[in-house]
Amino acid sequence: MCIAVIVLLAMTSCETVTSFVRELRYGQVVAKVGSHRLYASELASYIPDSASPEDSTRLALQYINTWASDQLFTDVAERELSKSEKNVDSELEDYRHSLLKYRYEQKYVNQRLDTAVTKAQIEKYYDDHAENFKLSLPIAKAVYMNISADSPNLEIIKKKMRSDKPEARIEADSIAFACYRISYPAAAAAVLEQYNALETAPVEKHSKRGKKIVDLKEHIPQLRYTALGDTVQIELCLPASQELNLNPSLLTGFLEEKFGLPAASANILRTEFLTADRQLFA
Repeated sequence: MCIAVIVLLAMTSCETVTSFVRELRYGQVVAKVGSHRLYASELASYIPDSASPEDSTRLALQYINTWASDQLFTDVAERELSKSEKNVDSELEDYRHSLLKYRYEQKYVNQRLDTAVTKAQIEKYYDDHAENFKLSLPIAKAVYMNISADSPNLEIIKKKMRSDKPEARIEADSIAFACYRISYPAAAAAVLEQYNALETAPVEKHSKRGKKIVDLKEHIPQLRYTALGDTVQIELCLPASQELNLNPSLLTGFLEEKFGLPAASANILRTEFLTADRQLFA
């Protein structure tokens, strides 16, 4: 029996024996390119144990395709390059030295490094090396608008600014006037005429940026009103842009302070917004 086995092995090619031994050691061949073989054990080491069946299949196909491409490319390079061009011993040795140096440095640092870094040390390092943290490219884009917190347009502008549509954000920045209908008791008509006779009507406008004197006559030269039963109605439009935003309460407050017309007797209704060219803002 021993002689028969020896004769059988002698008649078998070295390549076949080698392949047989590798299959015993590494498992079934799952892919083959030329003389190259990919074994099941090699593939299994690439796929995490926690992967689902679907993920395992996807990862296996991905690895096999990459492996096959690499083998084909290597075979072409082996054929096309000269002997001297295929000699990479020097580069490999350089890479080996570099890798060993890096691994030793990592080991040396890990053994001696004090990893307890305080927040103050981090801030000091950042302050001392601020130039190293400057970005060459922006990592975020923002759209913002500077508008008074008491602006009557605040909510509609917020809605427009949050929109995904570029045209809505453009519209939010195009509001120039807010129009109002102000109703007073009919007796207020005499006070409105007194306002119309004034040359100036200075009021103090308060905002987060401080106080500012505004002449209402520059923006409301005349109060045009209509008598409707026991009321008079004023239709007017006031600046509502980022540069200047006037609330109708400035007018009602002025009429009370100057002529004694109670601001509480006014009923204010905002009717519409206009753009800078007096077009209706949708």
